[in-house]
Amino acid sequence: MKKLLTIVALVVATCLAISAKADEPNSVIKYKADEKLGISEAAFNRHILAHEYDQTTKEGVIIFKGALTKITGEAFYSPAEWIFFPETLIDISEYAFGYDSFFSEFRGKFATEDGCCLIVNGKLLQYSGERKLENYTVPNGVTRICQGAFRYTAFGSITIPQSVTEIHGSAFNGACEKLIMLSSKAPKIYGGELHDTEGTDRAVFTTKVYVQKGAAVNYKSAPYWKNIKEMIFEY
Repeated sequence: MKKLLTIVALVVATCLAISAKADEPNSVIKYKADEKLGISEAAFNRHILAHEYDQTTKEGVIIFKGALTKITGEAFYSPAEWIFFPETLIDISEYAFGYDSFFSEFRGKFATEDGCCLIVNGKLLQYSGERKLENYTVPNGVTRICQGAFRYTAFGSITIPQSVTEIHGSAFNGACEKLIMLSSKAPKIYGGELHDTEGTDRAVFTTKVYVQKGAAVNYKSAPYWKNIKEMIFEY
């Protein structure tokens, strides 16, 4: 009898769990853009119930079945004025944004308070292409600056804090005139050679890099950094 009651209890618990999952609220991504946002459904790992776009308000909403928790691979490939991510998200791939997917403002999960950046678990995925400032300092705590994160931002300078340990080779395409590095240790470069110019047959990096006094030798001997040693100076 006791064994039967245990089996019944397990069956009931399983049914309740299935019911709870079935009743899980749907997730939404909202945005405003000049046209319906280009997306790849496979990258969201959730069935898309609807993707609605209002031509009058220029606002759109993508409705997912259940909780949207991860965005993997290239998910977006067109620009938007702003985009809102739900609180259910726990991770977004650093490759989520295609070459043409610029966003002027980020809202919701992982957005910085000023809406300028999307920082996911220490990864700075993208800086808003519309926020034109003379100088910008990457928030302390960022550990990785991802592919194309600052492309075409045209800053005078970008300051990189000590917390940054990894930088994608294409993170600074058209980004700034100079990088100011606060760490005496050169961050690891991944994704190929450092380059800041598109459309060339080889990697070209014309941005001046300023490092602490005594740290130039560390940078000039580090992988990939040593290939641009003529652009490394001490401050």
